[in-house]
Amino acid sequence: MKRAFVFIISLLSVSVLFSQTVMKIAGNDVSKEEFEYYYNKNTVGEAAKLSVSEYTELFIKFKLKVAEAYNRKMDTISSYKKEIDGYREQLVKPYLTDEVVKDSLVQEAYNHMLEDVDVSHILIRITDRKDTVPAYEKAKDALLRLEKESFEKVAASMSEDMSAQDSGRLGWITGMTTVYPFECAAYNTKVGEHSGIIRSGFGYHIVKVNARRPSRGQVKVAHIFKRKYPDFTNYQQDSLKNVVFDIYKKLQNGESFDGEELPWLTTGRTNEIFEDAAFAIKDIDGISEPVEAPYGWHIIKLLDKKPIDSLSILKKDIEVRVKSDERAKIIADSFIAKLRKEYGFNDSISDAKVYEYEKSNLEKKYPDFGLLMKEYRDGILMFNICQEEIWDKAAKDTVGLRKYFEAHKDKYKYSAPRYKGIVVRCASKDIKRKAQRMLGSVPMTSAYDSLLKLNTADEKNVRIERGVFPEGKNAIVDHYIFDKGKLPYDSKYPESFVIGKIQKEYPDSYKDVKGPVLNDYQNKVESEWIERLKKKYPVEIYQEVLNTIK
Repeated sequence: MKRAFVFIISLLSVSVLFSQTVMKIAGNDVSKEEFEYYYNKNTVGEAAKLSVSEYTELFIKFKLKVAEAYNRKMDTISSYKKEIDGYREQLVKPYLTDEVVKDSLVQEAYNHMLEDVDVSHILIRITDRKDTVPAYEKAKDALLRLEKESFEKVAASMSEDMSAQDSGRLGWITGMTTVYPFECAAYNTKVGEHSGIIRSGFGYHIVKVNARRPSRGQVKVAHIFKRKYPDFTNYQQDSLKNVVFDIYKKLQNGESFDGEELPWLTTGRTNEIFEDAAFAIKDIDGISEPVEAPYGWHIIKLLDKKPIDSLSILKKDIEVRVKSDERAKIIADSFIAKLRKEYGFNDSISDAKVYEYEKSNLEKKYPDFGLLMKEYRDGILMFNICQEEIWDKAAKDTVGLRKYFEAHKDKYKYSAPRYKGIVVRCASKDIKRKAQRMLGSVPMTSAYDSLLKLNTADEKNVRIERGVFPEGKNAIVDHYIFDKGKLPYDSKYPESFVIGKIQKEYPDSYKDVKGPVLNDYQNKVESEWIERLKKKYPVEIYQEVLNTIK
């Protein structure tokens, strides 16, 4: 533990030695490393046109908001802590693994996918996890018998799975189609030899390799499938066969293939009979003869074929598998062993404590991770305080919105007339007449709610849309108001009309252009808030250091 302490202190000393302060905001130093991290990350694409001085102003605003959030102790709120902990749990994963071993296992898995192996096995199941000795002794007995008897004979008499019916033969497999210990045994055993005893989650295996071949690649197929059931009589079996061959004959005479498309198929993904038939089709759109497989009859159509995808394409999927099966323990054990060596921890310290020690020190050990976590913390705080101080405050300030709109009305002047009103689609002429009579006796402000009463739980007699419509937004408004185009036909709501008025130049109120007004008003609220924050929190810029940032 002493060595670990010295290591961390040394790391911090180096960090301090090489860091420089570019500014101080609200009494907090901002290092050159932190500023460069944000600048390089946030000035990409169009934003890349920003100079350092231009970005500095944005950065200061960001930090002032964060300083206010910390001042209000928003970082102590339980929901915030929970959110940060959740992010950290995701972000720490790449740092808490042995990447070298993981990449090696990914490469191994991909190499296995480039080759198919024909395998047989003898399986002795473990029925009692607390006492595996009886199962192991039985596996040893099988191994002794193999010195004098054929693999097929021993498998037929001792293997404890369905393959015993086929003298232990499982058929062709490829990488990532079996449990990892079995896969390793298959790929590390020579043709004609067996692996010896290996253990998987199923029990003890003895694996024999019958043959090898390069991968056949992948095929995309569709199939017409007719299921057969174990209790079928001979008559039913024959009838099913006749049905399938009748379908096949119709396909040969030009009838379209109406089958189910399947995912890309590789060796070992389904039964061997189906796979062999699928891979045997030579031409795209070629159709196989009827194939009888264990669960029924298939007629297979080849849609596409290709080699195994490159590692760059498959890597993410392989990594997911590698990190979720037996290989995950190999990676974890290697990672813990490296940490023990790095920190000088002895075996009396549990693996869990070694892991937690490393996890708790990631920000100090890896500066980039520390900056990433700081970015998440500050970013969430900034969002939360902006929600409170800008977005929600502006949205709820109806008086302020109205005054802002009236003071800047020319900014929202229409370039062309708009129609403010309600578009009504009716299920019949009678409903239309009823709706128009109803609206003749109610004010415009109550029109929408009155029309809704025409609908019941069982009958939707009208569809209603209200808003401010520029030309081209609504075909019904275009027809009735702007004298453009034909009325769209709707069989369910064939009748329609509109009620409202034309706004020639100006909206009636901010509500008619609420989106743009709210956005502009939020900017005003934010600008005023930033000015208050600048007075509240001192900002010092160390220009000589800032000038060194490119």
